[in-house]
Amino acid sequence: MRAVLLDTNVILDLILVRKPWFVLARKIIDLHQSGQIQIHLTASTLTDIYYVAQKESKRHAQVDSNLESRNAIRYCISSFEIITINQDLIEQALNLNGFDFEDDLQIISAISAECDAIITRDIHGFIHSPVPVFDPFAFLNR
Repeated sequence: MRAVLLDTNVILDLILVRKPWFVLARKIIDLHQSGQIQIHLTASTLTDIYYVAQKESKRHAQVDSNLESRNAIRYCISSFEIITINQDLIEQALNLNGFDFEDDLQIISAISAECDAIITRDIHGFIHSPVPVFDPFAFLNR
């Protein structure tokens, strides 16, 4: 089974049903659920999901945005492998000196979890990644 790291933007596409990207994110999740791939998320992605889901829920006047955000986190931890972020990974990410620290942390996390690929809509932030990087469309067409 191929292990992939799903970048924050792709899992948010699924959770927030962001169009037009939701359809591709759903197909990737379907591959995971059928056992064809194993999806990994970083622990830091979970805090990003919570923050963005909370913000979106409030923007759309949802009654209990805290519950919605927590349910999104519960879904992620029950469905995917979570990569722990520790001091060593943070130091390695800082040493990458890429354009975006968050992307560098995703790269280092993918390496530590021995992922075969990173799936993101922001492939330009990952140009220095030794782990192959695909946008959702390219990944699904492989």
